[in-house]
Amino acid sequence: RKTAFGVFVTPDAFLAEEFMEIRGCRIRPARTEYMIFKYLMSDFGSGRYIPPETILKFCFPSNKFRDESSSIAVQISTLNRKARESCGTPIIESMRSSGYRAII
Repeated sequence: RKTAFGVFVTPDAFLAEEFMEIRGCRIRPARTEYMIFKYLMSDFGSGRYIPPETILKFCFPSNKFRDESSSIAVQISTLNRKARESCGTPIIESMRSSGYRAII
């Protein structure tokens, strides 16, 4: 059941901090995974890839690992694994040397 504290960002994507429902599949993201996906959805439809440094700066402004993009890669990999287990497909696309984008 959906909570009252979420938002439909597209007809196929409902986001709430405790769960996300993408194409009818429920995913339970960790807080950092949720923040990253929410940020990527804010640029959904533009077609551009967001560099990991930009994601770090926006999602974790006080993070001491600000220059370490591998932490973003790990979070996205984990979220895509959860999406594949639940929905059969990933929800974030990566492009080497460019960044990431939501692909719901």
